[in-house]
Amino acid sequence: MNCLSMNTKIYDISTWQEKLWFNTKGTREKMVVESPNGVDYYFKNSIQKEGKHYPFEFWSEIIASQLGEELKIPVLRYDVGIREDKIGCICASMITEGQTLIEGIQCLQAYDSTFDPDQMGHRKKYTFQFIEKALESSGLSLHMKDIINILIFDAIIGNQDRHQENWGFIVSYKETPSIFTPPPMDPKKKFSYTLNVIGVSSSYKSAVTREHRAHKDLINSADLKFAPIYDSGSSLGRELDEKKVERMLSGNSEFSSYINRGKSEVRWSNKHLSHRGLLNAIAT
Repeated sequence: MNCLSMNTKIYDISTWQEKLWFNTKGTREKMVVESPNGVDYYFKNSIQKEGKHYPFEFWSEIIASQLGEELKIPVLRYDVGIREDKIGCICASMITEGQTLIEGIQCLQAYDSTFDPDQMGHRKKYTFQFIEKALESSGLSLHMKDIINILIFDAIIGNQDRHQENWGFIVSYKETPSIFTPPPMDPKKKFSYTLNVIGVSSSYKSAVTREHRAHKDLINSADLKFAPIYDSGSSLGRELDEKKVERMLSGNSEFSSYINRGKSEVRWSNKHLSHRGLLNAIAT
């Protein structure tokens, strides 16, 4: 950890302005803050709730990003952030004015409007083949190599949470399409973020239809690139305490068993494989 963290920066963001109108997703407490020079940053803590308290999780995010840099893999840079009595990881926004992030979930739902990862049974549909077909339908097949790079990186760091919102595309355009002009946020809506990004306030089904049109418009008229790897905190033993780590590294087989139990969030057909099993399946 000390070797990888030598060039880690520490930001005191106690006086930075919080942008309360930004909606952030995920299981950890997050916020968007603006630095004194006008740059947006995302700050998040480790998971702290009943039954789940992983105080070192934010370090996993930071170390994973620095490991990616060492391996020449495009990753989003994370550093240490301190806000009064809270400590976590912080990263500069990966998008700037004139850009937007299209998450994987939006690509998948544009291809299959019935896909709803909030339904437990639908999580089995989140397969390598499903992603491949969805990208092909949008003319983005060449980016499957980026998906494979993510899966390789996840295998290295043991990430088990590469869900549909943890990868995506950055699109740039000269003029914001009206369909991407977000309306006021409604926190009561189940899909508030996804729908607001595409400027939709009607039903879920019509939202997907409009989103599919938006994808086609952007692909045809805007620059598009695969986003750097982000949100990799569910890795590197983030749930383990120090005593557990010491015991696992004492020379017994517990460490190997822990690694072998790790599974990718992305399935292969109808199978939930280990990281190694998934990569072997892709390779063959």
